[in-house]
Amino acid sequence: YFSVLDNKGSFEIEFRLKHKKGHWVWVLSSGKLTGVNEDGTGKLASGFLYDITSKKKGELLLLDYSNIIKKINSVAKIGLWEININYKNVLESSITIDDSFKELTEMPDGFFPSINKALDLIQGNKNKENHKATIIRAIKYGEDYDAVYPIKTRLTKSIKWVRIIGMSEFKDGKCTRLFGFLQDVNKETVLSHELAFKEEEIRQTFNQAAIGMGVIDLETNLKKANTSLVNIFGYTEEEAYKVPYKDIIYLEDYLMTMPLIQEIKEGKRNYFSKEIRGVTKYGKQIWVYMNMSSVKNDKGELIHILIQMLDITEKKETDIKLADYSNLMSRINIAAKIGIWELNLEDNTVYWDANIKRLLGVSEDYKATLTD
Repeated sequence: YFSVLDNKGSFEIEFRLKHKKGHWVWVLSSGKLTGVNEDGTGKLASGFLYDITSKKKGELLLLDYSNIIKKINSVAKIGLWEININYKNVLESSITIDDSFKELTEMPDGFFPSINKALDLIQGNKNKENHKATIIRAIKYGEDYDAVYPIKTRLTKSIKWVRIIGMSEFKDGKCTRLFGFLQDVNKETVLSHELAFKEEEIRQTFNQAAIGMGVIDLETNLKKANTSLVNIFGYTEEEAYKVPYKDIIYLEDYLMTMPLIQEIKEGKRNYFSKEIRGVTKYGKQIWVYMNMSSVKNDKGELIHILIQMLDITEKKETDIKLADYSNLMSRINIAAKIGIWELNLEDNTVYWDANIKRLLGVSEDYKATLTD
């Protein structure tokens, strides 16, 4: 007010006044010199007083929101950027960036990179060319974009993965604004790549395993199988997915394994192993060693069952032949009244078979000694 009287023109100022009821209100006071003395000095200043409480509360609320967003972006590692489009040379357009962007890329305060300078952060020539083309398309055609790239930070030269989201605004067919976000996704991307590598290792192990391996759903339908598994039963991979479990397992063994599978489904057991008889595509009976085990998600819920099979037909047939041969020899020995004995030279223990004991008239639990 006094500055106006001192011929310093007009004034406009915002300040708070205490209301009659005790609360504070914001006002805008605007005034100017309206009367002068004979010597030309200010005599009278007049003006207006406006209640701007609602407007001021809105501004303060917006400021609070802005501060909250900045804090969220800082915690979430999200930076904001906006391209100041230079239509004569798009790639030399400067980029306005916020503090979070600077922190993520390690750019100094007061530095506003051009598009070309920002592209230098992206690792890999192919990635740089792809993103350059993406920006040009966004400005030319209004295409929004969302991409993930590895970058090298400006100061420490650290490699990290970032997500770049771009959005354009058009007016009268011309791009007037291109802005977006830069998000640190290094932890998630590195973890994703490691997981993909492990999954590939598992896939290769699964596909190339000498033992038959497959995945069945909770209805015992085959959902995935390696070559070794389908070869055991003589089917092609395409055929194997259409054959029910009951059609490849000998009926008696099918009825024996189904309760065990049910126990896996009910969570009463995690796995079981059995030697069972199978039936090939051509109706031939084979022997397989089968293991079934549960596969659960991170909540402990059963999602499918892993099945492993090993063809033991040759071994099983040999065991059966040996058992038959042993029984035959035992019968021959009984008929010929021949007994078998054995002496262990290390500890001088003696073994008599049942025929010797029968011939000598001793009990079946008799322990023979060297003296005998």
